[in-house]
Amino acid sequence: AAADDDDSDDEEAAYADVKAALLKMVVGDDAVVPRLVPADFEKDDDSNHHVDFIAASSNMRAHNYHISKASRHKCKMIAGRIVPAVATTTAMITGVVLLELYKLVLGLAKDKFVGFNINLGLGHFQAFEPDNPVYAKPGYSIELMCDVVPVPDKWSSWDHVVVDRGSMTVREFVDAFPELHHGCQCDMIVSGGDVSGDASSRILYAAMAPTKTMREKIKANESRALEDVYVELYGEHERRAGGDGSGGGGSGGGGDDDGDDDGDDDGD
Repeated sequence: AAADDDDSDDEEAAYADVKAALLKMVVGDDAVVPRLVPADFEKDDDSNHHVDFIAASSNMRAHNYHISKASRHKCKMIAGRIVPAVATTTAMITGVVLLELYKLVLGLAKDKFVGFNINLGLGHFQAFEPDNPVYAKPGYSIELMCDVVPVPDKWSSWDHVVVDRGSMTVREFVDAFPELHHGCQCDMIVSGGDVSGDASSRILYAAMAPTKTMREKIKANESRALEDVYVELYGEHERRAGGDGSGGGGSGGGGDDDGDDDGDDDGD
């Protein structure tokens, strides 16, 4: 019983710490988040610009994720039909997600984060410790047609390689990658997302190319800035590169050329 009381006291103390940290973010002269004023959504009053905001923000997201954009009129129609859902489930999920985002901004430890299982119909609210990411496991890959070894061990979708070397050509990136990521060789750089053209148009670099046309394209790309190749594919907003790196017959973690760090592995 004494141990249970101690656990309860620890939980209460942790709750009080989180509550105090959240209040500090929104109250006082040094508040990180300005105090928000709730507004009643009204789609038929153009002077409040509610529909303008919804149309602009949703179309920016559609642009980023290569989703078909919608006209302002279509956004207005969708917003009118979706209000009941926004006022219930969406509002609840948005609230709990933002609570977790506050914790992230505060730099709290992982054990302070929680996941939620909520049933508004039954009034059921359950918080639980989030699952760990799914770690990559060594084995034969049907897609790559070779044995795959995660580098480093327990590589997951939470991890990435950040390269901060300024603007690099495709060849410079390939040559630098072993130094940046545990000696892994970058055998191929491919594009993702919605790219017009056949599958070969997605290959920006490959150590071995099966056709003369592909070899000529890869040779031309080697002297070009990697970010310029991606801008050509996706537009000026897209200056990120995803790579499939392999070494010794195994697959490395991948690559992001987004200029934020000096070749560090980032992730838990």
